[in-house]
Amino acid sequence: MASRFDSNPFDDGSNPFDDPAVTAHTGGGGAASAPTYGAGSAPSYGTGSFYDTPGYQSRVVGVAPTAGKVPALSDSATDEIPLGGSSRDIKKKERELKAKEEELKKKEQELRKRESMTGGNNDKNWPACFPIVHHDIANDIPSNVQGIQWFAFLSYLGLVGCLVFNAFAILCGLFAKSTNFVEFIFALIYLGTAVPLAWILWYKRLYNAMRKDSALTYGFFFLMYLIHIVFCIWASIAPNLGQYSGSFTGIFTLLDQVHSGMGFIAILFLIGTLMWMIESVMSLWTLRMVYGYFRSSGKTTADIRRDAAGAAAREAARAAV
Repeated sequence: MASRFDSNPFDDGSNPFDDPAVTAHTGGGGAASAPTYGAGSAPSYGTGSFYDTPGYQSRVVGVAPTAGKVPALSDSATDEIPLGGSSRDIKKKERELKAKEEELKKKEQELRKRESMTGGNNDKNWPACFPIVHHDIANDIPSNVQGIQWFAFLSYLGLVGCLVFNAFAILCGLFAKSTNFVEFIFALIYLGTAVPLAWILWYKRLYNAMRKDSALTYGFFFLMYLIHIVFCIWASIAPNLGQYSGSFTGIFTLLDQVHSGMGFIAILFLIGTLMWMIESVMSLWTLRMVYGYFRSSGKTTADIRRDAAGAAAREAARAAV
């Protein structure tokens, strides 16, 4: 039995593709066929007027425009893409690190050279007339900081000179009855204690800090040297705080001698006052030079605290054992 769908009511028996107007554009007679591609081939969309324009090809960084095809990005081309100056910063940091490394190697070689020359020698050689301590700046201290160490040594000798002259001036005042015996005794005590303490507490600290490049030793030096500077300034002023406060040849004791009419003793006290002032200025300048070198060598107060914590931990471990 025939179905009502067996016949196409729209089929009039004509083929529109057989129209001569259509076959003229399809390049052949009969029904038009879909485009076919051979094995391994695919339609190419990389050619044409749009892709051949220099504006399109100029968007590819580091690749020259080529006619007829799209250029491919290579690894070398991507390596040349600038990264906002970060590569220059990295190279700069690398140069700085290399310079610091070379400086550290140079210091290490110089330290080994000094150790080989001295052989760890700590023989007593100063003062020459009666050697009681070891002191050899030329062989123990690096050449780039020997000037600072010599200036600190002059500061120490200046302190010794101030204390000796201070005791001498007080002694002369004792004979002239412008000072008393207790003030002279105190002047001798300052001389007998300040000279060795200054050597041990701050000068030898600086000597060892320069010799071994220890941040902790620098910290001890700064603390003790500040006390030394306060002592020198106090001596140069010599405030009148009591009956036996005239043990220093400072400004106020100088005024007392002038008011007492002691011309010769006043001149001695004037010289002593000037010596204490010069020593104070020298000490401040020494502190400035040492601190400047301390900062320029890359050390900070954090290094001092870290070394102090390490030393405390080592002492605690030794005590526990």
